[in-house]
Amino acid sequence: MDTPIMTRIRLLSLGLAVLLLGACSHYVPVIPPAVQCEVPETLLQGCESPTALAEGLNFGELLQGMQADRQNLQRCAIQQADLSQAVRGCQERIRLHNQKLAEIGSTAQARP
Repeated sequence: MDTPIMTRIRLLSLGLAVLLLGACSHYVPVIPPAVQCEVPETLLQGCESPTALAEGLNFGELLQGMQADRQNLQRCAIQQADLSQAVRGCQERIRLHNQKLAEIGSTAQARP
């Protein structure tokens, strides 16, 4: 049979063990997931090739080809600007992610 004194001693021992084991734990930093840089497929498509000029074109057909090339170049310039902006945004997210990792690393090193 357990006496009330023995029960208290056991509870005190258990409490002391829990306190001591809690002091032995290590801090494990939580690393955020890696940054994903999603670029829309439309920005990854290349620009259209210039219009092929066949022999025997008249002046009107030549102008139509030049006009089509000009429109393709304008679309390509817009696509390139959008792609450049997407890459800059991705670089900024990577910079912020690396900054967060550095903060976690310095916090982890500062702990005993």
